[in-house]
Amino acid sequence: MPRILSEFPKRHPARLQVARRLRQARNAERHNQYMTQRGYELYQGEAGGLDHFFQAVNNTSSQTLLEIGTGSGKAAEHLRTKVTHVVTTGLIAYPERSQPDILTSTEMLRGVTDKSIGGILGIYSLPYSPHPKLTARKIDRVLESGGIIKAVFPDKQAVRRLSRSTIRSKQQSYHAFAKELEKLGYDVATTTNPYANDLPTILVAIKPGKNTVSAQKLLMDDYGEFRDIMEDILNS
Repeated sequence: MPRILSEFPKRHPARLQVARRLRQARNAERHNQYMTQRGYELYQGEAGGLDHFFQAVNNTSSQTLLEIGTGSGKAAEHLRTKVTHVVTTGLIAYPERSQPDILTSTEMLRGVTDKSIGGILGIYSLPYSPHPKLTARKIDRVLESGGIIKAVFPDKQAVRRLSRSTIRSKQQSYHAFAKELEKLGYDVATTTNPYANDLPTILVAIKPGKNTVSAQKLLMDDYGEFRDIMEDILNS
């Protein structure tokens, strides 16, 4: 099987499926401008905490965070205060707004140099990829040794209950991505976040390298603190 999308013949079903899904996502973003409206507080809540993840990215060789899907919203600007170098991506250019650093999709990551990224953050962006294997290999291409990815995947039953969006109903679960990353030798850990509306699963995966922390510890360092804060709020 080809490793990357461009290796498929032009009319191959895999390329056509990805192109169709990207058109749907771009049209949805033009209509809703969802990415530009998301504040950092919502972002932090969906990810179940981010401070320890950011610290780990700042401890990598590149000290660079690649954000998949923030576009040019409030969350993207706040990220620049947390990590030494931040590269934002988006599917469309926004009129009269600051633009993403790179216009590209998860399946391509065009414009991102090999092994130049210390961490990748994808809040509800990876589930839109119809080909987890290709996406995992593209992520592996750009991550440096010991690099980290943190991603959030909504619960499919919750999505069906909360949204009538056709494109959201076709989202991938975290299982396929976790499986592909494990095949590439990544240390993978997941947990469910019951404090968000669509009951997402948070995934942390670390590329093989000189790692000083496990995926499970990094995941729970952030989520444990986030959970304690949420419980204090709910019980106050």
